[in-house]
Amino acid sequence: MLSPSELTSLYNLISDETKTLNDISNSFQKIYPKSEQFKIGVSLWFLIKDNLINLSQRICCFFILYDMYQLDKTNTIPFIPIILESLNKSKNNTEKKFLIDFLENNINYYQKTIKSIIEENSEIEIPDLKKYYEKYNKSTEKIPKIINDWIKPIIYENNKNKNLFNLSQLTPKEVSFNYFVQNYMSYYPNNQYPFFDNEPMWIMPSLKHEFIWDFNQSKDKVFSYLFHSNNLNQEKINFCLNEIEHNPILLKEINFNSIKMMELIEINQDFAFELLIKISKNTIFEEYLTQFLKNKFSNKSMNVLNKILLNVSLPKTYINAYIKHIISNYKNEKNDEIRKNIKKSLSNFILNLIDNKITSKENIPSEINELLDI
Repeated sequence: MLSPSELTSLYNLISDETKTLNDISNSFQKIYPKSEQFKIGVSLWFLIKDNLINLSQRICCFFILYDMYQLDKTNTIPFIPIILESLNKSKNNTEKKFLIDFLENNINYYQKTIKSIIEENSEIEIPDLKKYYEKYNKSTEKIPKIINDWIKPIIYENNKNKNLFNLSQLTPKEVSFNYFVQNYMSYYPNNQYPFFDNEPMWIMPSLKHEFIWDFNQSKDKVFSYLFHSNNLNQEKINFCLNEIEHNPILLKEINFNSIKMMELIEINQDFAFELLIKISKNTIFEEYLTQFLKNKFSNKSMNVLNKILLNVSLPKTYINAYIKHIISNYKNEKNDEIRKNIKKSLSNFILNLIDNKITSKENIPSEINELLDI
């Protein structure tokens, strides 16, 4: 449904548990026009349904579905089935309470953050869901007699050992104007990458009558690992490095931009350094280098750049631009302890460059030498 970049934007939106519901609502309405919101809702449906996200992200997804239709009657919201299903299966009291508030149209705490909502964990009694199902089913506009008039009855499946599926066999419940459930599946028509027999893809026609599939399995894994990099084991790290080595542009395809790289440096600087070395001969390397000239000083980012300079030849103009950027950080910093740390770290950084003959004292602007007592 969504491109990798669109999916990344959506993932970032649902992942900040410090935002209030009001902030999330404003951000969502600003990023996605009304015409795009149903498509986003479908993507949220899959994230929830397939358990691809954590509790705070799930609650944020539920809230976005609620906020999209806050002016509508609850029983006319097309995503009510996933709300009822989640409420029926959930074992978390916070999630259950939020879903009940959803069904009762009682989410009136827009000033609370996702984090504070989760911390307010209390016992909750699940009401009889039958009335909600009945209410929703009564409001659903059925079209049992015209299935063949508006849906092509046969999906022709070219893969071997796959049976044809006749859409005219769908029940009225499965085909209605505001009922959304996956009814059939196919496989990615993969010409560029190896085909995986265990790689099922849900095929859903979009509003433009195009077919949609997810991207290559290897790319999917790299996306998942890099955007959930807090607890990667060495096997997953090696997998990512191997994939990036063979296809450096993969980072751009999954929208792992320079800002994300700087975040990875703070989480795992060794992994980030290895990634940067893998792409150092590709033009996208420049984009990541530029971010070092924008980000606020950190010891980890300086360590990574120092290691890069030992392995990759960079212009003296870039090195001086980075040093001036750190000096600017130093001058703008108000905290004396942090200023002291920046000065010491930069002095060591420059001395290391001189010792390794990457630059010389003469190439360092004199005012910087005087400031650092080099």
